[in-house]
Amino acid sequence: MSFLCFVMLSGCSLGEQSAKFLFPAVEPQTLKSLYISETGDEVEVPDLELAGHLEEAVEETDNGYLYPAKKDGLWGYISADGEWKIEPCFLFASLFHENYAQVLLDDYKNAFIDSHGNIQFQWEDKNTIGRFGEGIAIRYQQTNQDTVILDFINTQGEAIVTGIPVDRKSLLTVWDQVEDHTFYIESRHFSEGLLVASLNGKYGYLNTEGKWIIEPKYEDAQPFSEGLAAVCLNGKYGYIDHSGKEVVPCIYERAQSFSEGLGAVKLGNGEEWAWQFIKSDGSVAFQFEHRCFPAEIGPDTLVFHEGLCCAREEKYWVYYDKSGNTAFTIDTWTANSFQHGLAYVQDNQYVSGYIDTHGDWVYQWDTSIVWDELMNKNSE
Repeated sequence: MSFLCFVMLSGCSLGEQSAKFLFPAVEPQTLKSLYISETGDEVEVPDLELAGHLEEAVEETDNGYLYPAKKDGLWGYISADGEWKIEPCFLFASLFHENYAQVLLDDYKNAFIDSHGNIQFQWEDKNTIGRFGEGIAIRYQQTNQDTVILDFINTQGEAIVTGIPVDRKSLLTVWDQVEDHTFYIESRHFSEGLLVASLNGKYGYLNTEGKWIIEPKYEDAQPFSEGLAAVCLNGKYGYIDHSGKEVVPCIYERAQSFSEGLGAVKLGNGEEWAWQFIKSDGSVAFQFEHRCFPAEIGPDTLVFHEGLCCAREEKYWVYYDKSGNTAFTIDTWTANSFQHGLAYVQDNQYVSGYIDTHGDWVYQWDTSIVWDELMNKNSE
């Protein structure tokens, strides 16, 4: 049977329980975009047209958890109980970070709003401004040049540091398209007081004053997490601390960011399954028993969230606990980390949905039906 109805927990029904967190989903019979709760219940949102696409866990603001939602062609924000907290009046809306979210106004100007919908400041789209991190956002002008000039701005839109040259490719800008307007919603941001960037092809770390506190000398570098950052020197990865001291030697073929006290590293013996988790002192916590496919190792793979991490084995995905034991396996095409108790997965038969920390489906829909419907609409 190719058509799959969503799985609802026993005794649950629409609006029966109060949700704490929301997840975007698709109602399998009507193909309607909606939000579900962490228990798999559909959350009723008045006049909802489209649920936001959440790439990461939603941060709590001083106005609670806020989720992008679209109504009558405009975006606003709802709470976990489906109430419109910020009425739809934006052409586009991104996630909140540190109580601020970037939106696109009806005159196609970019702006930051606070968690109550008040505009903090706005600007023309010739400049790109990334999300806030530790009270600072980076601003630069989009060009075709290899080098761009950064400014650091505060939450009022005021420049606090200006004129910092960096390599454009190191900023990792994420963008979306709204009609003919390019809306930039993400870029590098400060983490633990430092910003990773590159200059002349080498990576280092800037402090909040715009000074290279760790000189650019690495072939690759990741943001700081739990006091350590993965860096690549002379083709090998290791970890440094905030002073630039090499705490874990650069001897590994690959390395992931530390999370929940553990970091994943790949030994340099050429074996794809030779990944292991180490502690912050470099000692081995455990080694994988499964082979990991290199093409499936993304920034968030092999990184612990809520006590679990996922890795792609030859035939299925494996979720590990922090002792190195297999929590469960799942035969899916894609798998993701857990956010607020659920992980988004898509199986080999185009069934998409969410699983809980036991590997059980909480809500699911047939993605092939969604794609067929979209293709039919596009051909009309």
